Amino acid sequence: MRIALLTMHSCPLEQAGTQDTGGMNVYAMDIAKQLGLHNHQVDIFTLAHDLKEDSVIQLSPRIRLIHTNLNSIGVPKKQLINHITSYESEIEDFRRDQQIRYDIVHSHYWLSGKAGINLSAQWDAPHVSSFHTTAALKNAAWSENQEIPERSETERQIALEADRIITWTAQESGDLQKLYQSQKTNFSIIPIGVNRDIFYPHKKSKAREHFKINPEEEIILYLGRLDPIKGANVFIDIAHKLKHRKNLRSFIVGGEANGLTQKNLALLTKDLNISERVTFLNPISHGDLPVLYSAVDMLVVPSYYESFSMVTAESMASGTPVIASNVSGPASLIADGKTGFLVAPGDGNEFARRIEIFLDEPSLRKKMILRLPNSIAHLEWSLISEKIIKVYLEELEIRQKLKTKNLLTT
Repeated sequence: MRIALLTMHSCPLEQAGTQDTGGMNVYAMDIAKQLGLHNHQVDIFTLAHDLKEDSVIQLSPRIRLIHTNLNSIGVPKKQLINHITSYESEIEDFRRDQQIRYDIVHSHYWLSGKAGINLSAQWDAPHVSSFHTTAALKNAAWSENQEIPERSETERQIALEADRIITWTAQESGDLQKLYQSQKTNFSIIPIGVNRDIFYPHKKSKAREHFKINPEEEIILYLGRLDPIKGANVFIDIAHKLKHRKNLRSFIVGGEANGLTQKNLALLTKDLNISERVTFLNPISHGDLPVLYSAVDMLVVPSYYESFSMVTAESMASGTPVIASNVSGPASLIADGKTGFLVAPGDGNEFARRIEIFLDEPSLRKKMILRLPNSIAHLEWSLISEKIIKVYLEELEIRQKLKTKNLLTT
């Protein structure tokens, strides 16, 4: 098959953990790599984000990344809706110049989904879409989050018109069906994969040495974008509630170097008199993440909304338990009290209490760690990629049967 992978607003080559760049980048790149390993051809279409980047980058013999629309560089994400038409046009220009036909369009996020609807119709190719997040669910999870009206309208259109929606959890699938009155047959629940050749436990002493961490310290970690809906403020509240533990340090890894959000969070730690106990680190390479996970005692995911939470799965694969908000994504991964903890979103007191239980009970910690490998075995990318390819093939078969039926009736 030849697949057009649409990731309009976020280029997979950008560093995950910065303002508008997160797990979607990693997910899209991992899908492309897996499809390439199965001998499929993949073209990833994204907006240009840097004038220094080549317009076409050959990532492997079967995978290309194509940057489009130089005029979009620096445009805020909420204004990118005005660039969808030019994004579509440049993709079609590329396809025509290359004289190729795409068998499948797989869009990621609502901006790409809108383009996917139009390109799918133009090419007569099935459209598979992954939402990643939705306006309605984000707004419901956190009242201060307000998406532009066009987003909800477009997501409804995608849910109703895409040939297949890939969701990551049963809860996400059910929520979307209720929101948009979509047919259940249009949904396939396929979680995000984890490359267990990369994400596996490293020796803690060596991992701590790599990051210059005192072997005697207790370390909790926040990893990801510093978007308020991700709960960075909650993490600092947790650190403040645990300040009586003289041996505990809190790491915050993510955000732009010296960016406004990072500076504001640093000021908050100063106001709370915990600045010496909280360490801010800029995003690190994906290849270094397993070492970081292995170096800390527990990952903290205090998000108000997570459709999956890639960091939760990666941390568990790396042998580090997770305490997370009891929301869709983490709840699908963590067995509360057995492989980690689930806490009501925003409840800093309960987060702190559970973290202390974990740190103070070595036998509980040991049992959790031993359970982790089997708990995420079903997320191995080789298994996940087979399910995604099966969806593609099913949609191609449906499309072909429909064409045959139409020929017979004309």
